[in-house]
Amino acid sequence: MADFDPVTLEMIPILIKEIPSPQYLTDGPYQGGIRFDLEFLEDAKWDNGSEITAKDFLFTLKTIRNKEIESTAWRSFFEKIVDVKIDPENDKKFSVIFSEPYLLAREAIVTANLYPKYAYDPNNATDVLDLNGELMDTQIPLDSIFVKNFNGVKHSREEIVGAGPYKFIEWVTDQYVLLERKENYWGKNSSNPFLQAKPSSLIFKIIPDEVTALTLLRSGEIDVMGAVSSANFEASKTKETEQFNFATTQLIRYYYLMLNNEDEILSDVNVRKALAHSTNVEQMIVNFENGLGIKQKSLFHELKSYANPNIKGMDYDLDLARKYLEKAGWKDGDNDGVLEKEIDGEVKQLELDVSLSKSELGKNVSLMLKEGAEQVGFKINLVSKAGGQLRADVREGNYQIYTASVVQDPNNDDPYNRWHSEGPRNYTKFSNKNFDKLTEECRVTLDGQRLKELYQEMEQIVADDCPVIFLYSPKERFILSKNLEAKLSPKRPGYLANTFKTRAVFSEN
Repeated sequence: MADFDPVTLEMIPILIKEIPSPQYLTDGPYQGGIRFDLEFLEDAKWDNGSEITAKDFLFTLKTIRNKEIESTAWRSFFEKIVDVKIDPENDKKFSVIFSEPYLLAREAIVTANLYPKYAYDPNNATDVLDLNGELMDTQIPLDSIFVKNFNGVKHSREEIVGAGPYKFIEWVTDQYVLLERKENYWGKNSSNPFLQAKPSSLIFKIIPDEVTALTLLRSGEIDVMGAVSSANFEASKTKETEQFNFATTQLIRYYYLMLNNEDEILSDVNVRKALAHSTNVEQMIVNFENGLGIKQKSLFHELKSYANPNIKGMDYDLDLARKYLEKAGWKDGDNDGVLEKEIDGEVKQLELDVSLSKSELGKNVSLMLKEGAEQVGFKINLVSKAGGQLRADVREGNYQIYTASVVQDPNNDDPYNRWHSEGPRNYTKFSNKNFDKLTEECRVTLDGQRLKELYQEMEQIVADDCPVIFLYSPKERFILSKNLEAKLSPKRPGYLANTFKTRAVFSEN
């Protein structure tokens, strides 16, 4: 219904008339809560020509909140919604009521994917659900076919329907995804960047090998290539300036090393800090990004206005790493270069496994970690696993170290999911009671100054506890055909492909 402008990063409406402001409820059954009043554009329509209404929002909400639907990442953002009131005289107008103020209430309801009920629930399966996504009558189960279709391939890669300017045509596994511009699209004359459709078709080619991708770029089969390695980016810049434009943009993204805080070795904060001081982040930025990156110092990205400026991050310092290990009781009794310690009556070596996927960057980061850590007495093993198994192991806590990344939008952060001790995606098992309290207060705080104070307190706790090793935030590198006029954005993935124009089209305008 709304999104962040790719240039200004301010929230702008797409399917609704205006961005709603919270209305504080001082009396009535929802006293103490907040209400958002929304209205869909009169012209906004789904692919079949039907109007977008509040019934589609209600369907989306019920589906997200139903526990049979695989929407864990979204569900917690909607848990405090207690009512949705639809205007009886205009089903394009509706109000969403939260039981109490919530930090990301507005962002949650206006930026969540909106689903057309007619396409995803043609048999009205969700009519048996209440607002919480639970069965109104336990004797009438939720249709298993609906659940299967929504969670499965039918509605993720076969029948995909929306209100945007392009229609889904085809997805060929490991080859491409094809979208085509809709004819007679309701928003075709809009100046809104999200409703524009400059190219007649968009083909997103899936090419796992960068050398192959570069070859296709040079032959003209690809117009835009992102996530280019620093080596190929710099090499291409020196010899192919006539054919291409080269650009970078700082995305709100960073890499870090997830540490299992419940592991018998990594549960000691001194060991975690020793490992952090053994990690040469500055050298990683030089080696892997050719200097195009900034050190990630703590929990929030540097582009966020509330990031704590007093936190400097962990410097590469092997002597300090050795002191932390000595403080933790690790010693090299047999002089083999690997430290030992008695744990639960058994002598254990300071040995850790780093779980690897096929990512070349993850492998390179892990090799640098290994190089530094083994100089102070760690033994580091690099263990490769298939992507599916690796993700399952991380979710289940069956790992010690894992290379990961965070990609964010410009909105305020809600650390609950990843960092609260009961967060559904807290795979590091980080647990701190003070942090939990601050997170809980943060979620119901709308005052900007108090929110900033909470954020900075949380960052300090994370810096002191070192539950993960923060690495760096790279600049995204793009190579673009000179026949293309394209603007980049700090908003992921770094551009809006639907706004690209070829030189020929540009000259006509």
